[in-house]
Amino acid sequence: MKLLNLILLICVSLVLNMGCSTAKWLGSYVGLYSENDLETILVQSENMTNPIAYDVVFIYDETLTNTLTEFSGPQWFIQKDEVLLKYGQSLSVISNDVVKNMPPTPLTLPSNAQDAKAILLFANYPEKQGQTVAILSGYEALKVLFKQGAYEIKGGDE
Repeated sequence: MKLLNLILLICVSLVLNMGCSTAKWLGSYVGLYSENDLETILVQSENMTNPIAYDVVFIYDETLTNTLTEFSGPQWFIQKDEVLLKYGQSLSVISNDVVKNMPPTPLTLPSNAQDAKAILLFANYPEKQGQTVAILSGYEALKVLFKQGAYEIKGGDE
C-alpha cells in the first residue's frame, strides 16, 4: 500500500511540474476536461457600410460537424430554419448583426459551450470572400473583426 501511495504521489508531482497544458491533456484523456476551451468571443466592426448578419453555431454532435462545415454563409442562412428543426437538440446558435463602427462587444456564450464538439461562424456577406465558414474551435479567446467584404479572426491577445 505504501508503494502504491508513493507511486501516486510521484505521478501527481510529475503532472503538476510539467505544466498546465500537460495536465489538461492528461485530464482530457481520462475525461476531466472538454476539448473546447473557448471562453470569450469579442465582435467588432471596422470600415463597413452595411450591417451583416452572423451566427455562431455550437455543435454538440460530431456527425453534424462535417455537414455544416460544407455550408457557405448564405447557404447556412437559407437552410438555417430547416437545420434547426431537424438538429435543434444538437446545436446552440448565437444570432446577431454587426453594424458600422461597432466597438468590441463580448458575446454571451451558451452555458454548455465547453461541451461543443465544434464551433462555427457563418456570416451573410454578399461578397464571396466573406462567405466562408470559420471554425472557432481551439481558441480560449478570440476576436472577430468584421470589415467591408470579409471578416478576420484573431486568437488570444492578437
